Amino acid sequence: ADFGTTVCFCRRMKRTVPRGTLRKIMKKHKPHLRLAANCDLVIHLNFLLFLHRLAEEARTNAFESKNKIIKPERERGRC
Repeated sequence: ADFGTTVCFCRRMKRTVPRGTLRKIMKKHKPHLRLAANCDLVIHLNFLLFLHRLAEEARTNAFESKNKIIKPERERGRC
């Protein structure tokens, strides 16, 4: 259902994070983990799914509060 509000992340996310960078970050925080060859892709997909779910919730909340514009101030506590 289209509620008339639009959320677009495409302007900010034109490129993915370099695969080596994601692997370094994961190794830094969890050095004991053995990472599969495609773990960085799975992490990136998980992040994109999170952003999509956050955008959908923000759109629903804006519709319920009868706002046409989604403002970050209203969605800060949702993460």
